[in-house]
Amino acid sequence: MKYLVIALLLAVPMTARQALAHPAARPGVEATAKRIEAIIHGEGRPGDVVVSASDPAVSYRVLENGLIKRSNDRFGTSEVRGPVQRWDRNHRHAR
Repeated sequence: MKYLVIALLLAVPMTARQALAHPAARPGVEATAKRIEAIIHGEGRPGDVVVSASDPAVSYRVLENGLIKRSNDRFGTSEVRGPVQRWDRNHRHAR
């Protein structure tokens, strides 16, 4: 009986955590992530803006010259960089 209670106490929080971590549990997260990825890889048009579903303070905007501006309104920071090719695995240090 003790082992059953312990097993249940461990299993319930783990199941809840997995359900919340799954993109389908949070509507719009997966679609927004795909759109952000497309913008980062240069598939956006100038003027396109995507706001992160997981952190609404973060937004990505395609500038007129084709560069991508990532802004974090909460901390007042922004970063401008060029699009990253899909094959470029080291994109954090590119350009």
